[in-house]
Amino acid sequence: FQFVALDSPLPRDQQNAFTWENDSLKIVYRFAGANGPIKLTIFNKLKEAISVNWKSSAVVINGQSRSLFKNIQTVDLIEGGSQHEIVDGVTWDRSRTNGTIQNENNSDIIIGKTFIENNKGFLIEMRTKLPESTTKVESVLNGNLPVKKYLYKEENSPFKVDIYLSFQIENNAKTFYISNKFWVNEMIKSGAQLSYYLPGENRFYID
Repeated sequence: FQFVALDSPLPRDQQNAFTWENDSLKIVYRFAGANGPIKLTIFNKLKEAISVNWKSSAVVINGQSRSLFKNIQTVDLIEGGSQHEIVDGVTWDRSRTNGTIQNENNSDIIIGKTFIENNKGFLIEMRTKLPESTTKVESVLNGNLPVKKYLYKEENSPFKVDIYLSFQIENNAKTFYISNKFWVNEMIKSGAQLSYYLPGENRFYID
């Protein structure tokens, strides 16, 4: 297993999530979970509604840009149920539906003084490979779990992320962007499932 910690110039809240805010918006970034889910909470501080355009928003991972809008979603549903009858006993019906759904909603509207929560994909879609030149630091976790720990600074991090979000305020035609950067500053490798030992909103695990 690999357990990855992120850092950023942004401050953190009491749950260790990254936060950004101005007079209009507050954005909370969380990456905890398997493979680094991008979890965004966006608060609208204004009386006017604010829309976020996911089609014009993107995550840039090591220089590669990916849209935060996915217009195709895969569906795989299993339906089941039971019917109890006095004479015939119990019958069981089961069906399965799969395919894709075309999603035409490329934006969300945040009404004044409200917030939205949204999951926008994953940072890691495959196991991260460490550079061979990286110097590892041998460490012991909780006194009895041996791990290998790798430490990075922003300039030599093997994994850098920029998140660009596109917004528009009600009755204002001008679009504005908010961007924030993150990078891996610590990576721990072990044969054990580390999520039990290393909780934290700024950490995710790769299995």
